[in-house]
Amino acid sequence: MSDEVHISELRAIGVAVKSLAASLKQQGLIDPELYTARLQSHIDNSYDGAPNKRVFDMVLNNFIEDIDRAKSKS
Repeated sequence: MSDEVHISELRAIGVAVKSLAASLKQQGLIDPELYTARLQSHIDNSYDGAPNKRVFDMVLNNFIEDIDRAKSKS
């Protein structure tokens, strides 16, 4: 597969995860603080599975910012 296909697949997965997390937060079914703490722990520590840690951290940080923007169930 081409890099373009891989990039498109990864971005689609990212959108799906963000949408799922936002939906769960809106329904009160996810603890956003725990979710972001888990993501932040991966940012703060080394992660040998990511060949480019800078990009890995940026993507996880984007997930944190996205869940912060989602509305909570009131």
